[in-house]
Amino acid sequence: MAVAITSKTTQVLNATKMAIELQTATVLVTGANGFVGSHVVSLLLTKGYIVHATVRRQEAANDLVATFASDKLRVFVIPDLSAEDDLDEAIRGCQYVVHVAAPVPAKDAPAAISIDADVRRLESVMKTASRHGCKRMVLTSSMSTHLDIGAPILNESTWFTPDLATTKPFLQYMSSKTMTERRAWELSSSFNLPLTTVAPVYIGGPTIIKGHDPRLPATNQDLLRCIQDESRSKVPGWIDVRTVAHLHVLALETDGLDGRRTLACTHDRGIVKMDCSQMKALLAKEPSALIEYDRTKRDLLEQIHTFGSAHTSTVTV
Repeated sequence: MAVAITSKTTQVLNATKMAIELQTATVLVTGANGFVGSHVVSLLLTKGYIVHATVRRQEAANDLVATFASDKLRVFVIPDLSAEDDLDEAIRGCQYVVHVAAPVPAKDAPAAISIDADVRRLESVMKTASRHGCKRMVLTSSMSTHLDIGAPILNESTWFTPDLATTKPFLQYMSSKTMTERRAWELSSSFNLPLTTVAPVYIGGPTIIKGHDPRLPATNQDLLRCIQDESRSKVPGWIDVRTVAHLHVLALETDGLDGRRTLACTHDRGIVKMDCSQMKALLAKEPSALIEYDRTKRDLLEQIHTFGSAHTSTVTV
């Protein structure tokens, strides 16, 4: 007996086929030992992807291998991502790229962030991805790239105006993220490489790399200060690092997001108005990926307690 195939059935079959193809694909993740990058690697491996991870130092490579111990993980030590020849081997065989790597200024860091260097690394990654025929790229951006102080609400179309003369580390960071993202959109068009950005607010939560002090990420230090006295905090909002990782992978897996900028905040403190409707649409596909602020704080404090009982640290907040 013949079975009628409806258009809805065809859509379901096509979506299932695409999901299977995606989760047998190979993904390049830059900055794979970082706070966000390591969670992205973990989630991709959990979902069955093959992951090519880049780090700058051999010690970081050893940490990744010790943490994940997966035959689907290959780690490449590339001290400088602007070296396209070094990237060639890492990106060979990859269908997708998640570019997370970027410097984050420490509160007391005297060293300036080089905008030119950040842009060169982005250009190298995108040129190499295009040359190897990658199908899609997800870029970790920042809420700060959307920060148009004259806009009544931050959304996909608002942009921060870079200050190229500033010597303040965080303004340098904001300017660098903005210039890098703008260049990414130019190259996406030039190379015909589909691009989506994920722009989180302040990120908090547990770390995942074995032996890493959960107090070391700069934003976790901000979160601990906020826990101590939230009334004095100027942080506009929070999002859990595990939710951020899910947003990256969902952006990779979801058709129709090419050309979109996903502003991401799950705990809005009302300091700045933000349109996070695209984030909410993505998380609706995977509701368990939404981790509430109270759980973020609780999990971080529990991890710090466990870590502190086994290690001695000089980190102060």
